[in-house]
Amino acid sequence: MFVIGSKAVYLSHLPMFHGEHAAQVILEVNLQQSDKSLNATYFEDRSRHQDTKIYTLQPREEFVLSELFTPSVSAPARKTFAAEALFRGHLERPGNAAIAKAFSVSVSRVVHAHRLPAAQRPGQLTYILFGTPEDSFAAHFITQPPDFDQLLGVKLIPPASDQELAHGLTITIGNRSNSAATRIKAGERLAGRLQSEAGTARDVELVAETEFYFEEGELLAEPTFRSTPLERESGF
Repeated sequence: MFVIGSKAVYLSHLPMFHGEHAAQVILEVNLQQSDKSLNATYFEDRSRHQDTKIYTLQPREEFVLSELFTPSVSAPARKTFAAEALFRGHLERPGNAAIAKAFSVSVSRVVHAHRLPAAQRPGQLTYILFGTPEDSFAAHFITQPPDFDQLLGVKLIPPASDQELAHGLTITIGNRSNSAATRIKAGERLAGRLQSEAGTARDVELVAETEFYFEEGELLAEPTFRSTPLERESGF
């Protein structure tokens, strides 16, 4: 799972289109080791290593991912799980460093969850917004292969409220087709249509800041663990 956030800790499951990884799931969590919170440990490490974009978490125990969001996101079957380690860097790539080991993860909120593949693929570029007004993120809405996973730090103008972001807003970029090549890039300022959980919609501006993660190969129609040209171009 990808770890992101500087005010609260969020986990974004790294999905594929088969087996136990066939779901897009975003969680707000607390990291706990005995009676000590590890949230501050993660925040401090990320603050000291601002050039490092990727932090990842490796679960220790085996469990069915859908237990975290079924029978419903408000009352899931599982709210905690044991973690092996929290890494600065990608846990499956060289150069990572474990900053915490053997701790528990408590899920305080399921921000978003859906199974893959999804029934419909939006024609326009679509993202899930989450976080807080001061620390907001956009995750590309994943549906069907070929697709891509992407996490960005963003700013909304005007900002969304804490309550809206807590449950994952949807934003559609109307003038962009839904492809990895046309994804939002860091530094762009774009017009978008924001859709709330309650069904209301409004126009906003989205300012893209840091691109924290981009993965295309594992979500292709024929998945590959080799870097794609777009991944190499973006540095991932």
